[in-house]
Amino acid sequence: MYVCFFFLQFPYLLNGLFLLALLFFLRLTLCDAQLCFVFSNSMERDHVRVECIQE
Repeated sequence: MYVCFFFLQFPYLLNGLFLLALLFFLRLTLCDAQLCFVFSNSMERDHVRVECIQE
């Protein structure tokens, strides 16, 4: 199992507040490595960094 951590890279005011609310729910999402990889690719352009830590 992997734990995904989501981090804002550039917390713009409105987008940042929205993403912070989203990240609050996604902060410790359990997922597998492939799902983490998909998250990383899709969220990087929204200035969200995803780190996956093997548990």
